[in-house]
Amino acid sequence: MEYKESLLAGNFAAIDVETATRELSSICAVGIAIYQNGEIVERRYSYVRPPENRYEHRNIGIHGITPDVTEDSLIFPEVVQGGFFNDLHGMVVFAHNVSTEMNAFQQCSELYGMASPIPKWGCTLRAARKYLQSESYRLPVLLEKYGHRYESHRADNDAEACGILAKILLPELLADTVNYADDDITAFLRKQVWKASEYNAKDFDSALLRQNTAADPGNYWYGKRVVFTGDLDEMDRPTAANILHGLGADINTAISGKTDIVIIGQKAGPNKLKKISELKEKGVNIVEMYEREFLRMLST
Repeated sequence: MEYKESLLAGNFAAIDVETATRELSSICAVGIAIYQNGEIVERRYSYVRPPENRYEHRNIGIHGITPDVTEDSLIFPEVVQGGFFNDLHGMVVFAHNVSTEMNAFQQCSELYGMASPIPKWGCTLRAARKYLQSESYRLPVLLEKYGHRYESHRADNDAEACGILAKILLPELLADTVNYADDDITAFLRKQVWKASEYNAKDFDSALLRQNTAADPGNYWYGKRVVFTGDLDEMDRPTAANILHGLGADINTAISGKTDIVIIGQKAGPNKLKKISELKEKGVNIVEMYEREFLRMLST
């Protein structure tokens, strides 16, 4: 009962990573927040030199980390060997949308032929969707409801924020798993709290998925098939979709050969990014639009 006892005592960790490219194995920064008795006791932050120190502009635009920042940084195995992930034994490590962090660690570890340094994971996004009512499940929105504000875009800040949310969710999580053994409780925290895809048609009112043909056909967005992936900073996705619906855009939930624009936010879905690349290789012209450009286009 090692992990459950730790959670009952309020002992856990939270983590966030940034990647240099669309490949999840390209970790370039990692932040950890360690909680004991429900209070943060330590924050850790480290740059990581990604493979070949290669970056893509889309990722730099999200986190601001550039090749010159990580040129002399340790590679992932050296960060692990240096003890960065020590003291996490017996703790559940939470992430907000655990599939991204968990797969990043698994892929990066496989790349270097080593075991992942994080054995047990929990997902605050899935738990929040189950236990909390909110118009958006982005970390800043959820924490503001409980009187917390934080500066995002840095992995240790995001890790601490995830830990605060985990602390808020723990009573509900533990009540639901009171009779669970260790393996069962960590499986529940990782996978079973919310089974649907993080990005789902349920994010939008069904009316938004039907094109508004009464909109002005002369504007840029009219008739464009648009898909969202990842979280936006300035607004949640239903709000953004509602704006585009008013302009006549055709809001879709899946990328296909008919997609015109994909609006990309933080923690963009790796499967969607992979799909974009595959379609572009086949000659499909898909515009990849990041939030800054999206907001600029809305203001023109």
